[in-house]
Amino acid sequence: MFDDLPPPIEHISFGVALLALGRVNGIGQVGLCKMVAKYGDELWKIFQIPRRELAEEMKDLGIKDAVRLSGEVDNGSRELISHGQKTLNVLRSRNISVLSPSAIPNRLKELETDAPLWLFVEGNADVLTHRPVIAVVGTRNPTSEGKRAADRIAKVLSPYPVAIVSGLADGIDAEVHDKTLQRDLKNIAFLGHGINLVFPEQTADIREKIVEREGAVVSEYLPNQNYQKQQFVRRNRLQAALADIVIPVEAKIQSGTAHTVRYAREYGRMLIGIRWQGANGIVGDLVEHGDRVIDIFTPKGEQELNSIVQELVRDTGEDPYSLKIVESYILKELSTRSASPKDVERLIEAIRRTVQKESSTNG
Repeated sequence: MFDDLPPPIEHISFGVALLALGRVNGIGQVGLCKMVAKYGDELWKIFQIPRRELAEEMKDLGIKDAVRLSGEVDNGSRELISHGQKTLNVLRSRNISVLSPSAIPNRLKELETDAPLWLFVEGNADVLTHRPVIAVVGTRNPTSEGKRAADRIAKVLSPYPVAIVSGLADGIDAEVHDKTLQRDLKNIAFLGHGINLVFPEQTADIREKIVEREGAVVSEYLPNQNYQKQQFVRRNRLQAALADIVIPVEAKIQSGTAHTVRYAREYGRMLIGIRWQGANGIVGDLVEHGDRVIDIFTPKGEQELNSIVQELVRDTGEDPYSLKIVESYILKELSTRSASPKDVERLIEAIRRTVQKESSTNG
């Protein structure tokens, strides 16, 4: 029977305290943020404050209905903590961890007063500290050219040790996740709702693959919190903040992607627009602000994007080897064909001639 008793309050983890307080009707996301902003990793101390003092504390923090809420926390502390522990155990069984304020990645801490105060992470939380990171985002209603552009970007990025950030929405986001996962790149998806929700349902398989392949699905909202338009806008700041480069593939000038672009400018992130013959509303805005815009459907455009990414990878101390995919394909072919040493020499000579020709052309 003693197994049902909650642990001593000073031994409660941040995750348990957060989930316990999140169960109190009326505190909500805003109230929790105010508490966590003050107590940080030591959120458990809330449960040690006498009721009257807690009511005054809540009033000082600007939390409404402070007298009732302090009473619910005081009277129901044992049940709340027990619920928090059980909920955390269920989340852990699903490979979901809770990052406390001190564990938030530095790139996101740099947002200061706009930084997330906690994160629920399904999958590999370490990928959030990986560098470099490239955010590739866009409209929920892409054209066929927009989808082709997403695939071409994934192809260019595929040899490099980059992590991809997007929003797990229909359209360009889903296309980017799918195409980069096919090319074995780690993915990070920020949600605009709680980690227990799968939305839209069509992205369920992609979400599973992100986690299976050592990526992460991330939310700053309580596990069962439903989606709202403003929350999707808010999650866009995290996509922009974590990234080194932000690539808006296709979007209207007034759109969720436009918010990501705005955040990227605010945080000083490089923006790369994608141009093709036809309508891509966001391009005009990028050109007007002096951001780089490339034609991804031309060899020159692919080379330009490749050079940018290769330089970024080199600057972060990672391996900028651009022929990883080519090497893998050649080695696979060699293992299935009876190639002689003379055949291999012939291949090497063909590669050498091509490299020399490219060097003379570019020089």
